[in-house]
Amino acid sequence: MQVLIQGIIDTCLMLIVVSIFFFTYIWIKNKLKAGLEYIGAELAIGAFLIQIVLFISFFLGIGIKGLQTNITVGVLFVFLWVLCIWLATKKNVLTKILSYQIGISALMVSVNYTLGWFSPINLVLIFLYSFFFSIITYHLVHHLIKIRSESDFEKLFKDPGNYKIKCYQKEPGAEIEDLPKANYPLQPVIDKIGYAMVKSDYMLAISGIRKIPALCSEMMVKGIRDEQIIEQLNADLYQLAIIVEDENRNLILIDLIDTFALICKLCLRNNMQNAALHTIETMCIFCEELKKGDVLKKPCKLSIIKNARNLSDIYNIASKHVTVSPEHKLAAVSCDILTTSLKDNMPEPAEKSIMLLKRIAIDASIKSDMVTLDTVSELVPEMAKCLEMESTEHLKITMIHTLREIGLKSVQESNELKRYDCLDKVIVAFEETGKIFGQEHINEITEALKDIGVAAAKRHSDKKVSRIVPAIEHFCKVLATGKNEEGIPHAISTIVEVCEASIKEQMVESTAISSKSLANLSNIEPLSVTVNDAMYKLGKYREIDKEMFALFDKTYRKYGGK
Repeated sequence: MQVLIQGIIDTCLMLIVVSIFFFTYIWIKNKLKAGLEYIGAELAIGAFLIQIVLFISFFLGIGIKGLQTNITVGVLFVFLWVLCIWLATKKNVLTKILSYQIGISALMVSVNYTLGWFSPINLVLIFLYSFFFSIITYHLVHHLIKIRSESDFEKLFKDPGNYKIKCYQKEPGAEIEDLPKANYPLQPVIDKIGYAMVKSDYMLAISGIRKIPALCSEMMVKGIRDEQIIEQLNADLYQLAIIVEDENRNLILIDLIDTFALICKLCLRNNMQNAALHTIETMCIFCEELKKGDVLKKPCKLSIIKNARNLSDIYNIASKHVTVSPEHKLAAVSCDILTTSLKDNMPEPAEKSIMLLKRIAIDASIKSDMVTLDTVSELVPEMAKCLEMESTEHLKITMIHTLREIGLKSVQESNELKRYDCLDKVIVAFEETGKIFGQEHINEITEALKDIGVAAAKRHSDKKVSRIVPAIEHFCKVLATGKNEEGIPHAISTIVEVCEASIKEQMVESTAISSKSLANLSNIEPLSVTVNDAMYKLGKYREIDKEMFALFDKTYRKYGGK
C-alpha cells in the first residue's frame, strides 16, 4: 500500500513539473508569435526524442535495458506524432482536443517509462490528467490565437482619422464598385479574411468577421458615417460568403449574418437609415440564396458538433440551445433589428425586418425546418410586444399578414396536418399576438385565419380546417368577453365562410367542426343573435346540398345550438 501511495505521489509531482514546462513552452511560442496549432504533435515528437536518447544510451553502454521494448515504444510515438499532425489539420474542436490529449499522454508515458514508474495506476492518472489538461490547453491556445488574430486585424485597419470623406464622393451615376479602394479603410481587413478562407484557415477568417463590427463602431465614433462605406462593406461580406464551398459554409454564414445584424444596429443607432436598409436587403438576398436547391444542406448533429468553435458551443448543442443553420440565425437576428429600429424611431427598417422574418418562415415551412419555425413562433410574440405602441399600427397589420402568408404556405405545401407542420405554430402565434395587440386587431386576425381555413378546405384538408375553426371560435369568445359588438359580426362571418367552403367541397369533418363551433357560440348571450343571422344565411344550402346541410343541422342541434 505504501509503495502504491508513493507511486501516486511521484506521478503527481511529475505531472506538475511537466505542466509547468508545458505552459512555459506555450508562453514562449506565443511571445515569439510561432504557430500554436500543432502543440499536440510537438509533445508527441518530444516523447519520441526521449526514446531516442534511451536508444543512444544503450549503444554507449550506460546500462539501459530493454532495447526491443524501447524500439517498439519509439515506433508507437512516431505513429502518435503523425496522428496528432493529422488531427490538428481537421480544424474543429473535437479533433484539436484529441490531438492535445494524445500528445500529452505520449509525453507522460515516455517520461514514466524512462523513470521506471510504469504501472496501471500511473496509466489511469496519466489518462485523467491528459483529458482535463487537453481541454484547458484548447481553451488557452484558442484564446491566444484569437487575441493574436484580432491584434493583426486592428493593425490592418487604416486609421479612420486619416480618412477623407471628400475623396470618397461618388460621381453621378457611378456604382459603389467604382469608388477608389485606397480610401476604403476596411479593404485590407476584407482581403485578409478572403485569403484566410481560400486557405481554409477558418479560425482566422471568423476572428476577422467578428472584428468588423468593432472596427465599424470605431469608425463611427470618430465621425466617419458615410453610408457608401457600409454599402461597400455589405457587398464585400456577401462576396466572402460565396467563396466558401465546403462543410464549413454554414459556420461562416452564421457568423456573417451575425456581423450583418450588428452592423445594421450600429447604423440605426447612428441615424444611418439608408445604410441599415441596405444591410437588411443584403440579408434578404442571403435568404433567397439559401432557397436554391441544396446549396446549403441542413447539418446533422455530428456536423454541428464538429464545427463547434469552443466547449460552450458543444454544451449548447447538447442542451439544444444552439444556432444550427443560417436560416435559424436570420430568424433570431430579425427580432433584434426590429427592437433597435423601434427604439430609434425608424419604422421602415422595422417593417423590413418583419418581411425578412416572413421570408425565412415561409422557406422553413417548405423545408419542414422545425428548428427555425420554433424560433419564429417564439419570436413573433416578442416582436408583437415591441409593436404595442399606437404609432406602429401599420406594422401590426404587417405582422398579422406575415402570419397569414406563413399559414397559407403551410396549407399549400401539404394537405394533411403532419408531425412536421408549422400550422399549429402559426395558430399559437396568432393567439399570442391577439393577446398582445388587443381586441382592436382581432378582426384582422380572424380574417387571416379565415383565408387559411378556406384555402385548407379547397385542398380538402379536414385536419387543418378542424384546427383553424376552433382558433376563430376562441377569438369570437374573446370579443364576447370584451363586449366588442362591432367586431362580433365579422368574426362570426369568418367561421361561416369556412363552413360554406367545407360544404361546397363536400368535407364532412370540416362541416361538422364548423357547425359545432357555431353551436357553442350560439349559447353565449352577446353572440346568439349574430349566430342566428349566420344560420339564416347558411339556410340556402337546405336546397342546394340537402345531404351536407342535414349533417350541418344535425351537428348544430347535437351540441345545443340555439
